[in-house]
Amino acid sequence: MKAGGFDEGLLEEHRRHLYDATAASAFDVLVSGALAAEGIEGYPAWHGDMRVFHYDDLSARERPFAFIVNRRDLLFYVRKAGFSRLGGGFGEFRRHFPWVTQNPAGEWTLRIRTPQEAARLNAHLFGSSPVATEPSGAPWAPEEIDAVVADYFQMLVLELNQQRYSKAAHRRALLPRLHRRSEGSIEFKHQNISAVLLDLGAPWILNYKPRQNYQRALFDAVADRLERDFALDAAAAHAVDQPAAAPDLIRFADVVVAAPAVASVSDREPLPYRRPERAVRRDYLGMEARNRSLGLAGEEFVVAYERHRLNEAGARRLVDKVEHVAKTRGDGLGYDVLSFDTNGRERLIEVKTTAFGREAPFYLTRTELGLSKAEPEIFRLCRLFEFRKRPQMFELTGALDERCRLDPVTFLASFK
Repeated sequence: MKAGGFDEGLLEEHRRHLYDATAASAFDVLVSGALAAEGIEGYPAWHGDMRVFHYDDLSARERPFAFIVNRRDLLFYVRKAGFSRLGGGFGEFRRHFPWVTQNPAGEWTLRIRTPQEAARLNAHLFGSSPVATEPSGAPWAPEEIDAVVADYFQMLVLELNQQRYSKAAHRRALLPRLHRRSEGSIEFKHQNISAVLLDLGAPWILNYKPRQNYQRALFDAVADRLERDFALDAAAAHAVDQPAAAPDLIRFADVVVAAPAVASVSDREPLPYRRPERAVRRDYLGMEARNRSLGLAGEEFVVAYERHRLNEAGARRLVDKVEHVAKTRGDGLGYDVLSFDTNGRERLIEVKTTAFGREAPFYLTRTELGLSKAEPEIFRLCRLFEFRKRPQMFELTGALDERCRLDPVTFLASFK
């Protein structure tokens, strides 16, 4: 059951902290199990800097279980108060979950990464699992697709307008309109919708990471809705064009993540031309790329990060030498920030900033590409994403045509 004063907003923040969509589904399963369990009061909380979810036993007035929300998994704790609830002791529990360990305090800990593992744990703790089942491989009917697309667009407009909403509440409200679908299948479809929007160059809900291999019927439904949803168009146009500022309070230790995995691109043939099947109302990515306020805020963020990195590494003599060259020397050099390795070697950093997700494409100039190929040892492309919500970034090093697929989308035509 929910605790009094249950904080839905904090629950969503905890869920958004998970960068792995499968772990986010596991989070939903564990939370559903806690809220459905008799005699257990579940609620999200903070423990210092850690995001946690507590399970409180109301009758015994103790806390038998809890889990910590990491980036890619959930660290579940069976606390000493929970030992008596699980017959057979540690050995029996380990028979069901071989990867469980004991920490120095004697608590049992295990990492949960998938909804299947979470469902198994719920069943072991409470005797049943709240995970719904659905017919294997059952295709989505047109009315189901229309319902889930409409619901997704409603949430996206709210997100773009910086209004709070509960994804869990939306999923639960959608269930009666679908044919025996689970919350997990709805989330999977939401990720498919994100992938369609990514392919159409439109914004998507940040916590629904794009998942490809969607069906044509879903693409058509999303594209049709995108063409006629004026509320979304207005919200998206405003979101990509509004001014931005570099955040002044940030934990730099939390912002650096791995770059997206890509296939080898060095020998890939250019994509053949295909006549577009549909028009896009606006080039939202292009509009955002022209937002000078956002670009400048991203550059200032990277300058602050580089100074922090050098200071933390003990290279304080180099901190004041970090230069925002896009400001001091102007654009067109192929990089925005001059920084250094701790040994004094230069770093030439080009900054690309977006409020979209990690997977969003970015525009690259011929000068930037040329510099990455001419100076592969010292060139860095720093990609900032989710900048307006919780800035994160990854780096691409070396020649960019070996790290990304480059599609020629704009040419300069002349008569010389």
